[in-house]
Amino acid sequence: AALACATAAGCSSSKHASETTPRPNPPNRQTTHQRPIPIGVVERTVGSLSQPLQDAAAARSGTGALLLGGLDAADTSVSDIRFVSTRGDSLRGSLPGVRHDAAAVSLGGSAYVFGGGNGPSQLDEILQVGRGGRARLAGRLPQPASDVSAAVLGGFAGGGTKGHVFRT
Repeated sequence: AALACATAAGCSSSKHASETTPRPNPPNRQTTHQRPIPIGVVERTVGSLSQPLQDAAAARSGTGALLLGGLDAADTSVSDIRFVSTRGDSLRGSLPGVRHDAAAVSLGGSAYVFGGGNGPSQLDEILQVGRGGRARLAGRLPQPASDVSAAVLGGFAGGGTKGHVFRT
């Protein structure tokens, strides 16, 4: 499968645009301005991790999510692949090396992890992680990158950092 990485910002959803952009009125009608619909956010605890973890990449997997790498309580990079859901979390496998500040997406039944850092270095790897927790090298970014973000649009995975565009 082909993967494409690119930076993006903003929302181009036509649904979102129609809620905030007034539609043209028919001729001879008074123009009115529609106000955006406010969105409320409510915080709610639905579970907890068995151990502290920060800066892990996350990708949806079945009824939960995979947490890939990250930093432990001692601020040390880890290689864990953990499945988390409302029922708890479990170790599913290990990445080929430690990493944090990576990005991940779900695509075609697998999770893909882009870049990240391992402490002294940024990484250029694109890893594919299957549902069972097996990880393999799927490709490389054109240059190492950490603190990245990613999304899936039209069957392609995209991500980037600091305005750089990555295509693989």
